[in-house]
Amino acid sequence: MLVQDRKTRLIDAMSDAGLDVLMVYGNAWQNDYLRYATDFGILEGQALALVRDDGQVTLYLDSPLEFDRRRSIARASR
Repeated sequence: MLVQDRKTRLIDAMSDAGLDVLMVYGNAWQNDYLRYATDFGILEGQALALVRDDGQVTLYLDSPLEFDRRRSIARASR
């Protein structure tokens, strides 16, 4: 699966660089890194993601609409 492959490569690169946590920023115009790390492309507002070396990803969204959209995507993927 592409998403899991990306996460594995990211975690490996973090390990090689000696990083425990990586913070990634994105907005509607610059979201490539955020999408790579979270598999979520933001359409409105701004977002931060914390990627931990154990693979846990925490996504912070400043738009309530983006929060609702992310939640509906998560429910559909179950």
